[in-house]
Amino acid sequence: MLPASLPGIIDFIQDIQARLSNPPTHQRKAHDECVSEINTLYRTLQSIKYGQLCAITYDQHQDQELLENTLEGTHQTLKRLQSIWNASHEGNDSDVDPVIESIRQHNFELLLLDEDLIERGKDDATIDINSASVRKSRDSSSELKVPSSDMILSSIEEPRDDIFRRLSPIDDLLLHDAILEKHCKGTGEAFLQSSQFKTWVDSENQTLFCPGIPGSGKSVFASTVVDHLQELFMHENYVQTAYIYCDFQKRHYQSARNILGSLVKQLTVTLDLPEAVQVLDRNYKEHGRVSLVDIWRALNEVAGFFSRLFIIIDALDEVNINIGSHKRILSAISQLRIRHKINLLVTSRPVPAISGLFKDALSMDIRADRNDVKKYVSSFLGRFPPFIFKNGELQKQIIDSIADSAEGMFSLAALNLSSLTSKETPKAIRFGLKTLTDENTAYESLYNSTLQRIENEPSDRETFAKDAISLVICTQRQLSTVEIQHALAVEVDKPDFDSEDLPDIDDILSACLGLLIINPETGNIEAVHYSARKYLAGFWNSEVRYAHERIAAICVTYLSLEAFSTGRCSTDEEYERRLVDYPLYEYAAQSWGFHAQKKQTFWFYDEKGKENEWSEKILGLDLLADQIRVDVCVQGLFARKGSADYSQRVPKMTGLHLAAYFGLDYLCIPLTNLGQQLQSTDSNGHTPLWLALEQKQNAMVDVLKDKDSTTLRLLIKDKRRDLITYLVDSGYDINTLDFWKRTPLYSVISFGDQPLLADFIGYGADVTTSDREGITPLQLAVQLGRFDLADLLLKHGASPEDISILIWRILYKLSPSDIMIVSPSGANGVIIESCDATTKDQLMLRANAASRKRHLM
Repeated sequence: MLPASLPGIIDFIQDIQARLSNPPTHQRKAHDECVSEINTLYRTLQSIKYGQLCAITYDQHQDQELLENTLEGTHQTLKRLQSIWNASHEGNDSDVDPVIESIRQHNFELLLLDEDLIERGKDDATIDINSASVRKSRDSSSELKVPSSDMILSSIEEPRDDIFRRLSPIDDLLLHDAILEKHCKGTGEAFLQSSQFKTWVDSENQTLFCPGIPGSGKSVFASTVVDHLQELFMHENYVQTAYIYCDFQKRHYQSARNILGSLVKQLTVTLDLPEAVQVLDRNYKEHGRVSLVDIWRALNEVAGFFSRLFIIIDALDEVNINIGSHKRILSAISQLRIRHKINLLVTSRPVPAISGLFKDALSMDIRADRNDVKKYVSSFLGRFPPFIFKNGELQKQIIDSIADSAEGMFSLAALNLSSLTSKETPKAIRFGLKTLTDENTAYESLYNSTLQRIENEPSDRETFAKDAISLVICTQRQLSTVEIQHALAVEVDKPDFDSEDLPDIDDILSACLGLLIINPETGNIEAVHYSARKYLAGFWNSEVRYAHERIAAICVTYLSLEAFSTGRCSTDEEYERRLVDYPLYEYAAQSWGFHAQKKQTFWFYDEKGKENEWSEKILGLDLLADQIRVDVCVQGLFARKGSADYSQRVPKMTGLHLAAYFGLDYLCIPLTNLGQQLQSTDSNGHTPLWLALEQKQNAMVDVLKDKDSTTLRLLIKDKRRDLITYLVDSGYDINTLDFWKRTPLYSVISFGDQPLLADFIGYGADVTTSDREGITPLQLAVQLGRFDLADLLLKHGASPEDISILIWRILYKLSPSDIMIVSPSGANGVIIESCDATTKDQLMLRANAASRKRHLM
């Protein structure tokens, strides 16, 4: 198959050739040079095309030699064209030769500059020609190339290590030994004896895919498989095993080219250098590099010396997926399998970008078996203090506790073991065992590297992954998968939303590099392991401002979508359709303010600005300034499915009420500046301060309490002693005056609540004050005929002189002929005396009875 652009390039060159007449005189030299190079390039590309079409008429060596020569010629021609371009492009664009201008118009400059693109074209074309040749000759060339005795372990003039070093900088031999040393004898046997693994070993050209969560022991498992295969086939000279341990930290040199080069090195170590390898080394010395196709040719030749090959690739997800390294590696190996018997085993985190490539392969999850963990822990006990060996019960407790806490992760078991070995007493060890799952520090080494990988991704990809993790870790409740998809589809501060932009679930999981998975039971996106959730929660605590800013901005943007511009729904059916069409609506309405508390502003890309720059906005201000949007938020916040018209039984309130409900104190001044009233009431008769008190929004209460003289009186009317106490405890002035110069104490007396009056007196309410008309609290109580309230006021300092003798006579039902003396008596309220001894005794008795009643209350 030709590279997709080759026919187009050939047609383009033909078009250039047709336009080469009448060049400008001052450009004649450059024109002639360009004509020569263009004609050379045309012939070269036609040769490639002819060679490709006729590949089946040549043997493999002839095909490769033809392709190498023609493509190398193309490469050199393109480089010369670039030189001509550079020389001819200096100065005024109007003087540029039409041929050069045509190249520029067709963006051919990019092709000239991008040597890697040329190499990739060479790689693809070569592999395709090899495939065609192999398909033709596989039946007639299936005999094994047996190396002669003078090829094995022969010496060469130049040290083999130097050649190998130039072939690939990757040397996994020592790394393999180091990883294998971590293997605990006796573990992994269940996997090696499994039917899937045995089928893979016994069958030819089989692929076994082994996904595993971080810390499950994938690398040790891979080294165990390599060791098992080498032992299994140790007496079969023509069966070989090669391996690669991928590592994100080494991604800058673990390219497809270098990985395949490492395989060539491993397979050649017991052989004299094949001709293809020697050609590779000569090319490196001449050109300073070798291409992937050169490596592939060498690997193809070396593979022919063996009857079977086993290739183990560990952690394929850690190569550079963004540039397709994983696909190029697998593609090259797949091409080799057309002719050679190659079994491939790949381990990876459960990343869809990788696992999606192995849907038709054998598959078996890697997970630390509990019995294997117990064996591992048992082998580790020798590192504990000596007293452990005298206490069999404690040994069993250590083994069982760590095996239980590992939950499929060898790395977690190892970290927990390390945390215990420094304990000096059995008591300290037992305490450590109880707190194993509470130790967040043990998870850091497992997940730090993954977060670093995410942070090294392109900025858009990094933001996408961090948003996804935030939506799993930092929300008030677990979001469904579709809610997360809708959230990730939102472009902050852009009201347009297209359901076709919903990200694919596999893309979400791939971006998070195995930290998130789909729970097969619930279908929800979750952390890959409980330890991952704990670690991420701890990490996000330090990033809390970022996480909540993003979620709040996403929710506010979602509530501002054009679809909600019609306002609240008028029926239950309409409301429920909205919930289905916009799954994130309910969570956004109920929780955006919670996230906005953590961050008061957000950044967005202002395309309408003078220079398309990033700008900062007050989070939620535009939303709460729009009454239609406020109505939408209120319906989503308070509507609870139940009886008919449940969606309509929600309050009508202002944006300032919502700000108070969520505790967004930073919005008070901006909203009041827009005309919203601090003491306005919603349809339930509640002020913003009332809502702030109910939701225990301390910061909002502090902002509103000194600007509000209405709410306390409303609370008194509603007998909300809990909220009154909260308000007074927050520092509210209990003696604040209204327009009539009345304190809240007057409201308490007006509503006749004796326990509340006792509370207010306890808060320090002034019982001797008087209003604009000179009426005191005691007088108001007497006017209302509330003897119990008057008695309570007199007990706490109200003056009896505020009440005339006539009023006292009426209050105590005495006749006008009685001579009375009214005086305060401390704990007994008032004493009323008359000249008639009998009457006096009766009055004293009544006063004392009232006092006793008061004490009982």
